[in-house]
Amino acid sequence: GINAEYGEAVVSTQSTGGIRRILAVTGAEAAAAVARGEAIQAESDAITAQIEGGKYEYKKIIGEVNTLIQSNDKSVIPAWRRDRIRDHMSGIKAKLDKAKNESEKGLATENAAEIASLIAKNKDAPVIVEVLKSKGTSKGISEGLKTMRKKAPETAAVIMAVNDDDVFFHCLVPKKLSSGVGLRADEWLATFSGMLGAKCGGKDLYAQGSGKGAAQVDKALNLAKQYADSKMK
Repeated sequence: GINAEYGEAVVSTQSTGGIRRILAVTGAEAAAAVARGEAIQAESDAITAQIEGGKYEYKKIIGEVNTLIQSNDKSVIPAWRRDRIRDHMSGIKAKLDKAKNESEKGLATENAAEIASLIAKNKDAPVIVEVLKSKGTSKGISEGLKTMRKKAPETAAVIMAVNDDDVFFHCLVPKKLSSGVGLRADEWLATFSGMLGAKCGGKDLYAQGSGKGAAQVDKALNLAKQYADSKMK
């Protein structure tokens, strides 16, 4: 199709329900379309500069990228500029997702290693309740507790981890403790998950959840310890 801008005449395109429309505007509408396109381009440039500077938080910046892509697609702007911005921001989004995945893999490895260290230091302890020092991921805690099942099968644990304001936590309870003293993973998490506004899932032997409120972690940790102490007396 036509993809050009001639003086005060602008060719644009819009897609709705799989149908692509070609629009031609002139005069004041054309000037407005050009100005709108330049404004969206400026937003794209600002986001790109922020990412290249490395000063961004993933959830916030990916939200801005998605909003810009939607705005770019819906706005009446020169077609050539729309296509350029769409291609550029789609590439930026792919790079952000790749960087996030690679970062999470690294963090998961750190989390698992830290949990392995906790197992070694508390080899004979019936209960471990800890907050990881490393920046947390749910996957990292899960991997670490798989190791605990093998190396410390008689140990119950609540492991928490913080990532910015996100809080992840998993709970593992050996069947012997669950049936013997009534220590249940789902009940254990319920003692503190409310203060984190958390979503949880699980049963008596394994449960997990995630919420918000890094500042509440110490209080949550104390509640988890109190529940364990009440059952282990």
